[in-house]
Amino acid sequence: MKNINTEGKKIKNGKLTNIQLENLEVFLKKCNYSKEELVTESDVRLSRTILVKEDWIRSSKKKMKHLIQVLIQNFDLNWLISKIAFDLHIKYDKTISQGQAEAIIRRVLGIKLSSTGRSQLHELRKKIQKYKRFLTYFEEWGKQEDYTLKVIIMGLKDEQKNKLFLIPSEVEGSNITIGVEFHRKMIEIYDKIVELQIWDVTGNKKFSLLRPKYYLGAKGAIITYDKGDRESFELAKKFYSELKKVTNLKFKLKEKKGVYVDIPITLISFGESKLVTSEEGQSLAKELGAYYYEMSEIDEQIFGEALSYLSLQVITRCQKMMGKRY
Repeated sequence: MKNINTEGKKIKNGKLTNIQLENLEVFLKKCNYSKEELVTESDVRLSRTILVKEDWIRSSKKKMKHLIQVLIQNFDLNWLISKIAFDLHIKYDKTISQGQAEAIIRRVLGIKLSSTGRSQLHELRKKIQKYKRFLTYFEEWGKQEDYTLKVIIMGLKDEQKNKLFLIPSEVEGSNITIGVEFHRKMIEIYDKIVELQIWDVTGNKKFSLLRPKYYLGAKGAIITYDKGDRESFELAKKFYSELKKVTNLKFKLKEKKGVYVDIPITLISFGESKLVTSEEGQSLAKELGAYYYEMSEIDEQIFGEALSYLSLQVITRCQKMMGKRY
């Protein structure tokens, strides 16, 4: 490439070749770095002139892609390398120095490194080797749950079930089977990894005969009702009684033979209407021995907090029965 100093020093008026651009795009994609981060709106407007001049007008679908490519190729190469290196240095929490990032980018672009650049890469390789084994172990360790908790969500009439919708962005792995909708969610509580297996059995009539079977093995329960429907409020009591009849509100502690743990319960009321008052909701929660949440609609953050708090209650109760301090 013309004007590239093979010793890796400042490149006078250097520009990217097409091959270098392709290599850089592959590298940035692997680093999860968007090319658009290099481009401002004013840059794009200026680059349109270049597109017209070089007769690169394409379909509207491809036009922006070519605008960005042309613009990047017309950046000063020294500035481009420094800019990307600094962004990567910040993006990855300064675990890689800006000098090391610059050395990698120059290697990707096929620019021969200076002695300083080679030293930067050598130090980075040593760092990678030093922490590779530990990081591999830590990654696998982070995927292994300390607890697996089955949580039952119940309540509501059939026509109210869709109001719950279980926060799709908050709960993963939805699979629908007969009479139950199953979700899986990983959360972290202090230093514990918890896998929540969430069984949604909300609804009054449909699959009512099957529903009690799903309560078996539950370690936590969420009961919901619509504040604008008194019948829904009364159903919450019915679901609670049903759960109590099947489980006696306890689950067996696997680690200790013959030891049972109380099932923690969370009561959630939602809706804009106040036909069922907050005082009635709090009174019912006290009667059920439940923690109470009230919201105008099923809020993602509050719903997540309710799941986390319920999980914490399960864990602390298990630890207490095992004679351990959490």
